[in-house]
Amino acid sequence: MGAAQGRRLAKASKVNLSRRLGQATEVASVIDAASLRTSVRDLTNPPSPAASMKKAGVALLVAPDPFTGIAGAALLGTYLAVRKREPAGVDTLTKEVRKLMEEFGTLEF
Repeated sequence: MGAAQGRRLAKASKVNLSRRLGQATEVASVIDAASLRTSVRDLTNPPSPAASMKKAGVALLVAPDPFTGIAGAALLGTYLAVRKREPAGVDTLTKEVRKLMEEFGTLEF
Protein backbone atom coordinates (compact mmCIF):
# COMPACT_ATOMS: atom_id res chain seq x y z
CA MET A 1 0.00 0.00 0.00
CA GLY A 2 1.37 3.33 -1.01
CA ALA A 3 1.39 6.54 1.00
CA ALA A 4 -1.34 8.12 -1.13
CA GLN A 5 -3.54 5.08 -0.72
CA GLY A 6 -2.96 5.14 3.05
CA ARG A 7 -3.98 8.81 3.22
CA ARG A 8 -7.18 8.10 1.23
CA LEU A 9 -7.99 5.22 3.57
CA ALA A 10 -7.38 7.39 6.66
CA LYS A 11 -9.53 10.19 5.21
CA ALA A 12 -12.33 7.77 4.35
CA SER A 13 -12.15 6.31 7.86
CA LYS A 14 -12.30 9.81 9.37
CA VAL A 15 -15.35 10.72 7.25
CA ASN A 16 -17.05 7.44 8.14
CA LEU A 17 -16.37 7.88 11.85
CA SER A 18 -17.60 11.47 11.76
CA ARG A 19 -20.80 10.41 9.99
CA ARG A 20 -21.43 7.58 12.47
CA LEU A 21 -20.86 9.84 15.46
CA GLY A 22 -23.29 12.36 13.99
CA GLN A 23 -25.91 9.65 13.56
CA ALA A 24 -25.37 8.37 17.09
CA THR A 25 -25.72 11.90 18.47
CA GLU A 26 -28.94 12.40 16.51
CA VAL A 27 -30.42 9.13 17.80
CA ALA A 28 -29.37 9.88 21.38
CA SER A 29 -31.04 13.30 21.23
CA VAL A 30 -34.36 11.74 20.19
CA ILE A 31 -34.47 8.83 22.67
CA ASP A 32 -36.34 9.36 25.94
CA ALA A 33 -33.96 8.23 28.68
CA ALA A 34 -36.70 7.49 31.23
CA SER A 35 -38.58 5.05 28.99
CA LEU A 36 -35.32 3.43 27.90
CA ARG A 37 -34.25 3.01 31.53
CA THR A 38 -37.61 1.39 32.36
CA SER A 39 -37.36 -0.99 29.41
CA VAL A 40 -33.82 -2.05 30.30
CA ARG A 41 -34.80 -2.55 33.95
CA ASP A 42 -37.78 -4.71 32.93
CA LEU A 43 -35.47 -6.84 30.78
CA THR A 44 -32.85 -7.34 33.46
CA ASN A 45 -35.24 -7.57 36.43
CA PRO A 46 -38.75 -8.44 35.23
CA PRO A 47 -41.70 -7.37 37.39
CA SER A 48 -43.17 -10.00 39.70
CA PRO A 49 -46.55 -11.39 38.63
CA ALA A 50 -47.28 -12.28 42.27
CA ALA A 51 -47.91 -8.64 43.18
CA SER A 52 -50.53 -8.35 40.44
CA MET A 53 -52.18 -11.56 41.65
CA LYS A 54 -52.36 -10.17 45.17
CA LYS A 55 -53.94 -6.89 44.03
CA ALA A 56 -56.47 -8.64 41.79
CA GLY A 57 -57.31 -11.21 44.49
CA VAL A 58 -57.97 -8.55 47.12
CA ALA A 59 -60.07 -6.53 44.67
CA LEU A 60 -62.17 -9.58 43.82
CA LEU A 61 -62.63 -10.48 47.50
CA VAL A 62 -63.77 -6.96 48.35
CA ALA A 63 -66.26 -6.84 45.47
CA PRO A 64 -69.89 -7.26 46.62
CA ASP A 65 -70.60 -10.04 44.10
CA PRO A 66 -70.49 -13.45 45.89
CA PHE A 67 -68.98 -15.27 42.88
CA THR A 68 -65.91 -13.06 42.58
CA GLY A 69 -64.84 -14.07 46.08
CA ILE A 70 -64.04 -17.57 44.82
CA ALA A 71 -61.74 -16.25 42.11
CA GLY A 72 -60.23 -13.77 44.57
CA ALA A 73 -59.47 -16.52 47.07
CA ALA A 74 -57.86 -18.60 44.29
CA LEU A 75 -55.68 -15.67 43.23
CA LEU A 76 -54.62 -14.95 46.82
CA GLY A 77 -53.79 -18.63 47.31
CA THR A 78 -51.69 -18.59 44.15
CA TYR A 79 -49.97 -15.42 45.35
CA LEU A 80 -49.07 -17.10 48.65
CA ALA A 81 -47.69 -20.11 46.77
CA VAL A 82 -45.48 -18.15 44.37
CA ARG A 83 -44.52 -15.06 46.35
CA LYS A 84 -41.16 -16.47 47.41
CA ARG A 85 -40.16 -17.34 43.87
CA GLU A 86 -38.39 -14.67 41.90
CA PRO A 87 -39.33 -13.98 38.28
CA ALA A 88 -37.10 -15.68 35.76
CA GLY A 89 -34.28 -13.45 34.63
CA VAL A 90 -31.38 -14.12 32.31
CA ASP A 91 -29.09 -15.18 35.15
CA THR A 92 -31.76 -17.46 36.67
CA LEU A 93 -32.40 -19.13 33.33
CA THR A 94 -28.67 -19.64 32.75
CA LYS A 95 -28.26 -21.29 36.16
CA GLU A 96 -31.27 -23.53 35.52
CA VAL A 97 -29.95 -24.63 32.12
CA ARG A 98 -26.55 -25.45 33.62
CA LYS A 99 -28.22 -27.43 36.41
CA LEU A 100 -30.33 -29.40 33.92
CA MET A 101 -27.31 -30.10 31.70
CA GLU A 102 -25.41 -31.47 34.71
CA GLU A 103 -28.39 -33.67 35.61
CA PHE A 104 -28.64 -34.96 32.04
CA GLY A 105 -24.92 -35.73 32.08
CA THR A 106 -25.30 -37.96 35.14
CA LEU A 107 -28.16 -40.02 33.68
CA GLU A 108 -27.35 -43.59 32.75
CA PHE A 109 -29.18 -45.33 29.95
